[in-house]
Amino acid sequence: LRSKWPGGDSLPAYVPLFSDGWRPPPPAVATPENGPVSRSNSQRFPPESHPPIPPEQNSGPWSPPPARPSAAPPIMRVMYDFMARNHQELSVMKGEEVQQDLRGPPMLNKMSRPDEVKAWLEYKGFSKMTIRTLGVLNGGLILGMTRDELRTVCPEEGARVFFQLQAVKSALALASESDHAQYNGR
Repeated sequence: LRSKWPGGDSLPAYVPLFSDGWRPPPPAVATPENGPVSRSNSQRFPPESHPPIPPEQNSGPWSPPPARPSAAPPIMRVMYDFMARNHQELSVMKGEEVQQDLRGPPMLNKMSRPDEVKAWLEYKGFSKMTIRTLGVLNGGLILGMTRDELRTVCPEEGARVFFQLQAVKSALALASESDHAQYNGR
């Protein structure tokens, strides 16, 4: 394409700078043998400030990102304004810096400690009163409560807590069923 511009061969090569450290491959001429050059044919390079990271085995197209050396969550700059649509989302403005928390949502099971039950209740968006009332229980106790028991201790949200716990119980039953089938040689 440079040759199509007057004096294009004398222009310095443009090398774009990407925030994630990706660099395009050196320019190549597309020939019938190798086809057109695309970004998918290129490689990822680490930022210059970090030593090169050895390539890991690729287990498929959706491999996890390489582990960062520091334990602190990465800081990201917000690219677009976003207004929270519910209590689980965060409103942010373009240009703000936020930490990306790569941990998943809190999980609940029969072995969960009271602090894990409390974190699960908070994640699900229950009221402070419900969190204070049920957050002292362990996983086995809260999962064993009936709908009436939950309504008694949490009149406002007991039914919703029961509904959420039913989803957890179903997921645990499916996981247990899957494990059982796996060990029976199916």
